[in-house]
Amino acid sequence: MSACLRSIAALIGTLMAVSSLPAQKPPDNKGVKLCVLQPVVRPQIPAAAVKSTNPIDAFIAAEYKTKGLRPAATADKYTLLRRVYLDLIGIPPSPAEQDAFLKDESPDAYEKVIDKLLASEQHGVRYARHWLDVLRYADADERMTAAAGIHYWRDWVIYALNSDMPYDQFVRTQLTGYRTTERTQMAAVGVRSKLEPRPDDVFALGFLARGDVVRDGKNTQEMPIMAVETVSTAFMGMTVGCAKCHDHMYDPIMQRDFYAMKALFDPLVIKKVTLANPAEIMAQSKALDEAQKRRIASQTPLDALVAPYKQKLYEDRVAMLPANVQTIIRKSEKERTVAEQKIADDYFRYCASTPTRSRRSCLRTS
Repeated sequence: MSACLRSIAALIGTLMAVSSLPAQKPPDNKGVKLCVLQPVVRPQIPAAAVKSTNPIDAFIAAEYKTKGLRPAATADKYTLLRRVYLDLIGIPPSPAEQDAFLKDESPDAYEKVIDKLLASEQHGVRYARHWLDVLRYADADERMTAAAGIHYWRDWVIYALNSDMPYDQFVRTQLTGYRTTERTQMAAVGVRSKLEPRPDDVFALGFLARGDVVRDGKNTQEMPIMAVETVSTAFMGMTVGCAKCHDHMYDPIMQRDFYAMKALFDPLVIKKVTLANPAEIMAQSKALDEAQKRRIASQTPLDALVAPYKQKLYEDRVAMLPANVQTIIRKSEKERTVAEQKIADDYFRYCASTPTRSRRSCLRTS
């Protein structure tokens, strides 16, 4: 991906100052001004009578007043604790945590809980989900070229949130693999050399790599298009996908703007990068073998327990097939002709007891 890093780096400046761009005005937009293109201003705090010292509550109270609504009563300590736990880490408090909070009568008891939850690694897991939804993350997609390692990008986003990575670095790293705009470094002896990105930041490029997909055995070259669409929605607050075909009716995005932005991503190519040395790979292999042995020890009795039910499900599904197909399926693979094997292969999905069972395992090959 290094061929176009400089071009994408130039895009970063555009993303960070998008509100200052002059908005184009298509004939049909009828004077609509998108909020994402307006300069950020500090609004005046409404003169609302609220007990809270947080200015956000003043805006909420003012809106309540215009709607004729009344705020809910103040939550009790137990309810407040559950709300903040579910909001910040997505997990309810344990009984011990509940008791500790209810017994804490200090004036900063609530603040201490907030600090604890924000420092928790689970907080990054909770809020990374929101970012990954916007960035179109999926754990599994058989069409995605980078599917085997895409979870490393997910882990990188969690780490970035937990480490309080500045927003500009968060965006820049996912687009270029670098946290800074520097691409060279000066050694103590005065020799300038290429600045290598941090090894862990390579995982951030999953943001772009996830757009490379294969359909019907062919690479569709969708990565540049998906990069434009995701960058615009996630970082610019605009949807520009329709501009592939025509000028937008309301958003100030022309078709030429879409393809000018796409040109920045056209040179991108997917490549595999080995980030571990042979010794580390062997150590990981040994660890996986040990984990597999422990898994088998617990999985064997479970398999024995469900085996009769799977067999019954298999027999029930085979019994639903035409009689001639049942005869073919009940034959061993060695006894089938080429034509019969093709029929058996065509019907394998109907007699599989689980979605993950292989074709041979559900069609009695012995």
